[in-house]
Amino acid sequence: MFTRTRLTTFAVSAAGACMAALLPVTALAEGEGEDIVVSSGSAMQQWQQRTTAELNRALMREPPGATTENAIIQITFTLGEDGKAANPQFFNRDGSFLERSMAKRAIMSLDNLAEVPVADREDARFLASIIFANDPRSYTKLQARLRKMEQARIASRDDRRQYLALGY
Repeated sequence: MFTRTRLTTFAVSAAGACMAALLPVTALAEGEGEDIVVSSGSAMQQWQQRTTAELNRALMREPPGATTENAIIQITFTLGEDGKAANPQFFNRDGSFLERSMAKRAIMSLDNLAEVPVADREDARFLASIIFANDPRSYTKLQARLRKMEQARIASRDDRRQYLALGY
């Protein structure tokens, strides 16, 4: 499996088993329609780096002998009372059972989500996008596809634009 991770806005790289990156997106709180305020870029970047490293470590725990396919796995979730991911749901239908289960396990293992530097953590909704690629060429193609998917999601006028995006 090709192993390179992209982090933050589009450029900083770090090692990992599957491609994952973090990009803060202002989300809207459900109910009152008030913005969730994202704090300073440096606080968000530090949180992103820690969360990316943790996600990468979790993704490296691939089952022995497992061979993943090229796929973009997107999972939405909220923040549970214990500070971990809660209510995970697949946002797209890419990938096989293996990629989907690996991505879900990795997301559910994150333990620093409660540290996300936003004003209203209880109403924060997250979208994790994880690229599984077997080689650099596949990664580049999937990255371009994910970029288009994210541009469409952010430009949408519905609830899809309200997530704090992990990945991309």
